[in-house]
Amino acid sequence: MYLTRLNIHSLRNLHEATLFPHPQFNFFFGSNGSGKTSLLEGIHLLAVGRSFRTRQIQTLIAHQKNTLACFGEMHDAHGIKTSLGIEKNRQGEVRCKVAGESCERLSVFASLLPLQLITPETFKLLVAGPEERRKFLDWGVFHVEHTFSGLCQRYQRLLKQRNAALKQSKSAKSSPLQVWEKELAAVGEKITVHRQAHLVALKPFLEEARLALLPSHPIQFEYAQGWPAGKTLEAALFDAASQDERWGYTSVGPHRAEVEVNLEGFAAHHVLSRGQQKLLVCALHLAQAQQLFAATGKKCIYLIDDLASELDSTNRARLLSLLAAQQHQVFLTGVDAQGWQAVCEQFGGEMFHVEQGQIQGLCLQA
Repeated sequence: MYLTRLNIHSLRNLHEATLFPHPQFNFFFGSNGSGKTSLLEGIHLLAVGRSFRTRQIQTLIAHQKNTLACFGEMHDAHGIKTSLGIEKNRQGEVRCKVAGESCERLSVFASLLPLQLITPETFKLLVAGPEERRKFLDWGVFHVEHTFSGLCQRYQRLLKQRNAALKQSKSAKSSPLQVWEKELAAVGEKITVHRQAHLVALKPFLEEARLALLPSHPIQFEYAQGWPAGKTLEAALFDAASQDERWGYTSVGPHRAEVEVNLEGFAAHHVLSRGQQKLLVCALHLAQAQQLFAATGKKCIYLIDDLASELDSTNRARLLSLLAAQQHQVFLTGVDAQGWQAVCEQFGGEMFHVEQGQIQGLCLQA
């Protein structure tokens, strides 16, 4: 899956931008504030339906404009062409289109163009709270198991209902509370089964990527389900009910799960240097993309913001070689163009200069 055409309208300082991306590497360089990251933001909007930088639509739309729009054309491995489009306005309205037809469900829209995002923020995956690692795992499940999004939405709805009942119930083990627990437990256990199965499928690809980037550091990945092992979720909810009533929220379930990333019995971020942590995060994203390809035949698009400031030249070259070998389409940004022409010539790619929201492709042929 790769983009062959991209149009961005009224996104921050990108008033009108049209690109015909290369199927391998696309490198965008320019000074800070020129619009490089906004370009990645536009692709993210097209693939996911939201920005990776903000949830405030007012800050996304260009000054004195009411609507932003991103349109793209993508080709799959069989050469089948599909068009995508998304519009958002200052009133909060969203319109999505697939192949010219309206798409009412954002989850369906977001499933069409798998995307891996690597930014200075994503390098915090290992040190962030458990929620970020759950999101990482859930990305893979979402793109392989088409019922997963609906299960998660149902679980969140039931969880809110149980939390509301906890605050109202005089007896934590009363029948009104137990009404929510049966379905909550059933849905929660289905989510857990999907997550556990995905991690099992992901581990060989994690090991392969880890050996390529961190060969001297054997890493263990384990899933802690969010309630005591050997107990059903329904039983765990019942046992925790009195405590949950005192606290006012549900303390057990897949929303409390953790993806443990360990090295020599310790959390990996306590053992690895900051640079090694960044390589491990890159390995995690490479593994997700490769597992998705093995399961579905779909290739990911990579958005990588300011790679040169995050990895040294040696590790940067190793990562780019892996991306090239896996034949993913990659969009990268940086301040300096030095060294990138050689990358594009070696692996195939194009360079673009970005200045004050204007994007100019460079001819790399002599």
